[in-house]
This record gives sequence, C-alpha cells and structure tokens, in this order.
Amino acid sequence: MRGEPLLNEKPVEVSIEKRKHPRTNHQNRYYWDVVVKEIAQHTGHDPEQTHELSKQIFPPRWHFARMGGTEHSTPTSTTRLDTLAFVEYREKCRMWANEFLGLQISLPGEVTV
Repeated sequence: MRGEPLLNEKPVEVSIEKRKHPRTNHQNRYYWDVVVKEIAQHTGHDPEQTHELSKQIFPPRWHFARMGGTEHSTPTSTTRLDTLAFVEYREKCRMWANEFLGLQISLPGEVTV
C-alpha cells in the first residue's frame, strides 16, 4: 500500500505540469517596437497608453490548474504570459489594428527588431 508522499516526515502534494517558457526578448521587442509603436503612431497615443488599451481590449489571461484538473484563468500582466499565450495576445492586437484601424502591421519574420 502506498502512502502519501512525505518531505521531512510531513505530507506534501506533488504535481506534474508541462513546462511553460516565458515570452522571449525577441517577442517582447516585436510587440513594443512594431505592434505597439505602429498603433501608437496611428492613434496619436503614447506606447504605454496603447499597451494599456490593448490589455483592456484583450485582457491577458494566466491559465492554471487546480486540484481535480479543472483549468482556471485569471487576468494577469503580459509579463506572466508564456511564449504561446503571448503570441496569441500579440496577434489579437495586430489583427484588431488591421480590422479597426486599417493598419497592415508586418509579421515578425517580415521585420527586423
């Protein structure tokens, strides 16, 4: 019979999750130097205002699992997003700029940052 896992003779909970990788510096530079900058220039807002507006339109979500495997999400800072979640967030911003502002923002491979 297997007992609870122990650490220093005290019960502990062990969980295994897929390792998530934080957004990369390149992703961050592309977002700020291309996406945010072009939207800011077009609208006349400064980049920080543009970023804050983007977060209101597309609230970044941090996903986590609780006991029982139920996945939850909570609003968070873009700095907490992993590489995939940040790409999804950034693309929502880029597509919004295209649809509502008529901006054709270059894709990451089309521009050097």
